[in-house]
Amino acid sequence: MRVGQIANVISVEGSFVMRSEMAIRGISPGVRVKMLDPSTSPMLLNVDGVDITIGRAQGGKVRVAGI
Repeated sequence: MRVGQIANVISVEGSFVMRSEMAIRGISPGVRVKMLDPSTSPMLLNVDGVDITIGRAQGGKVRVAGI
């Protein structure tokens, strides 16, 4: 995703623990996310109005579709 791009989460891949950790952060199928800063590690996203960070490995497990 590029800075400012908004997308819907399609799926979160990985183990049960990985999916649970992402759900705790608000990232689950059907949720809309906005990329704030992909250049940092961890990446900065906005999920339902809340800014969060996730690591690059975690971000690689999230499948999105642009809107």
